[in-house]
Amino acid sequence: MKDIVIIGAGLSGITLANQLIEMYNVTIIERGPKVGITYPEQTFIHRKFGSSNTYCYGTGGTTHLWHNGLIPIKHEELEDGMFARILNSCSDKIDQAASLLNFKGEYLKEYNHSLDNYNKIASELTLDAELDTILIPNHNPLLKPRSNIKVINSCRVISGKYQSERLVSVQLKYGNGTEETLAADFFVICSGGISSPKVINTLLPDDLKEKKSKCLIDHPMGFLGKIKVKNKYKKSFDQFVNKDFGAYTGRCGIVIRNNNLKHICYFRPAATMSNKLGLYQFKSKLGTSNLLGKIKCLLDPKIFHPDIMSEIFLHVTGKNLSTRTYSVWFVFEQKKNKSNDNYVCLDEKELNKISWSLSEFENQSYVEAINYIEEKLTHYCDKVDFVKDNIDSYVWSAAHHSGTIEFGCEPGTIGIDFKVNGTDNLYVCDASIINEHGYTNTGLTISQLTIKLSEHLKAIG
Repeated sequence: MKDIVIIGAGLSGITLANQLIEMYNVTIIERGPKVGITYPEQTFIHRKFGSSNTYCYGTGGTTHLWHNGLIPIKHEELEDGMFARILNSCSDKIDQAASLLNFKGEYLKEYNHSLDNYNKIASELTLDAELDTILIPNHNPLLKPRSNIKVINSCRVISGKYQSERLVSVQLKYGNGTEETLAADFFVICSGGISSPKVINTLLPDDLKEKKSKCLIDHPMGFLGKIKVKNKYKKSFDQFVNKDFGAYTGRCGIVIRNNNLKHICYFRPAATMSNKLGLYQFKSKLGTSNLLGKIKCLLDPKIFHPDIMSEIFLHVTGKNLSTRTYSVWFVFEQKKNKSNDNYVCLDEKELNKISWSLSEFENQSYVEAINYIEEKLTHYCDKVDFVKDNIDSYVWSAAHHSGTIEFGCEPGTIGIDFKVNGTDNLYVCDASIINEHGYTNTGLTISQLTIKLSEHLKAIG
């Protein structure tokens, strides 16, 4: 069998490796430790992603931090023609993609069933709105590579050796300073939206190296309101928040289309009508911290706030507290723009230097989305209270760092088969190549893309 090296042991790297192990000798290179995770050293040019960590190093990658919410990007709605064609070509693999991410059963059938259920509830409410649904597996173990996959931890790629346009080996540097050369027939970069463009830049010849990535998009996300629904609508809104379908939990969102952007809002149980920024930041930090971070949160007096206690109850039991008060949680779209204000610096070796901000156009669209939701919900509520000023402070990264590598013909971009232009055997497959994502979590799409690449590599292997 031929040898293949995958750089990155996150969601994309592990799902790809597990598909290739029957035909290749697979080695995964992982910057993080063998046990546990570390957080990268990073600095921000404009603003931080948020108060909590959005990505980490370690086997399993960011799945250590985030639940595996599955929702499809609809290829027919994409403006990026090449990416739309690619996603369309693997649209029939969506059930397989969900299965790789521990979803039990036929995902597409269950997705449509869940959405039909929510549309029925909306019809009974006479709520005239477009809905979508995200499915969260009730049994969601950490993604792990199969036992016959070799994983090399605590190292990073510092250079590559070529014969003509063929990458024959990469040079690794370990945390203790030692170095090692690793040869293979094929190499795949699966290091994520922040690190993958840096790895490509490291492997390119000096005259082709770039100073920054092509772009960076994310989903600005935040709790931007509270509502208290009328008693007669309480049961319906409870189902929008969380509905247990057995193998998975469904969550319903209201879709907002505004200024060629697509946004969505969800509901979370709350106990008060408070819209304090510090409380929302604490809630986010509690949900994404490692064990030590969670212990620190337990010592913070905010842990006893009724809103936090209701969130903990939902997380632990999967059930909603009996309440008529809900937080309104928005996930906004961010598109690539010609000004390219958002990017990752590529000339930094250890440090992740990131430029990320929200444009005036985006902020205006987000405020209009909030106004739309307020208008839609007022009829069903006794009280509404939405944040409309200082939006930038209330939103942070949804950890869907994407779009940093482009499809094209120039060296450093990738072709339709995910191969890096200017090379014969170097590929990229992760969120970095998702150039448009609406309001959608990227996990399911990443898994679909790994299936497409695995089929290609099996065919040429």
